[in-house]
Amino acid sequence: MGLLQNIRLFFQRRALRKALDRQPPVRKSPHYDEARIIGILFDASELEERNSVVKFAEKLRQSGKKVSLLGFFDHAVETSDFLFPTFTEADFDWMLRPKGEALSHFLQESHDLLIHAGTRSNMFAEFIAASSKAKLRVGPYTGRTECYELMADVSGNTDLDYYLRQVEFLLEKTNPRHEAA
Repeated sequence: MGLLQNIRLFFQRRALRKALDRQPPVRKSPHYDEARIIGILFDASELEERNSVVKFAEKLRQSGKKVSLLGFFDHAVETSDFLFPTFTEADFDWMLRPKGEALSHFLQESHDLLIHAGTRSNMFAEFIAASSKAKLRVGPYTGRTECYELMADVSGNTDLDYYLRQVEFLLEKTNPRHEAA
């Protein structure tokens, strides 16, 4: 990375620390079955991944959950005819902080659960996840532990459907409603 990129990352990390300091220190995470409002943050650049996330979101909606999607494109998009709001790198300022309308709206929503539906680290999505007001944030295993309360390690498997199944499995097993016998 170049010197300029390192400076930008320094300012982004500083802004993220400030955002995290403003958040309440303890989050109350609901059980997966009790989560009613779910936010899904994902990389929408590839059609196959977009379809997987939309299918997953529809499955959650059918189980009675309200789902809001936010898709990241790694390139400029010519159309806005998507079923969900989108953002690109252009929706971040010079210090890599979110400035777009779709991002602001998504960050203002109070989700019971935020799922970063992606198998790779993405500094833009990680910043959004860390800044979120979600009670429980779930994402891929990365070195940025401040972004998520729960991380899913898929050991190099980049299949998004597999990752989403693992996330569901983890969520069903964590924060059980039953007490130990």
